Amino acid sequence: QTPINTGGDIIQSYVVEWDLSSDFKNVELTGSRKTIHVGTDSGPSYCIDIDIPKASSNLARFARIYAFNGFGWSAAGYPNPRSASGQIAAPGAPIAVVATATDSVGIIVSWNAPSSMQCVYGGNGGSPVNKYVVEWDTREDFGTPASQAILYDTANLQYLIGGRNLSTGKQQNVLQSGTEYYIRVTAFNGVGAGIPGFASGTTLTV
Repeated sequence: QTPINTGGDIIQSYVVEWDLSSDFKNVELTGSRKTIHVGTDSGPSYCIDIDIPKASSNLARFARIYAFNGFGWSAAGYPNPRSASGQIAAPGAPIAVVATATDSVGIIVSWNAPSSMQCVYGGNGGSPVNKYVVEWDTREDFGTPASQAILYDTANLQYLIGGRNLSTGKQQNVLQSGTEYYIRVTAFNGVGAGIPGFASGTTLTV
């Protein structure tokens, strides 16, 4: 986060350093440093992803951050806890989930893959996403229980719920006309299910 005391001017950039040693003695040799130029962006929060070699991902990394306001560098700020090690985790939430009614019995859902650029954890968790599950329900808690579609083509980031068959024109009876639906999308990897990403509000079939 932005320092409480900025020294009388805006913070222009930050430097993040990380090392296997708590005294950061290897930083100059390894180049384990990233600079973030924020300019007039006042934050108040920023984040970066630190890429670490898989072979040493189980070793703890220490980190520290410096701020620069155009006149000088701050003292180092340290995270709490001071160190963390890499681990394979479930994916983050799919982002930009959008649901749009195509007709009285169809809803097209689109989304983007989980992003590691978000400050709230995203990304694939260190293991490729192997499927998405799209769910829809008339209840906000998805407790009807929800209907779902399992999608193994992870490059195709959209799905048509119901609608009409493009070849035959036959109406599918998956959705009810004039009904509001809540929709969410969940990414899975080798660990399991991630956090769902939700379409905003409800989508009405009209």
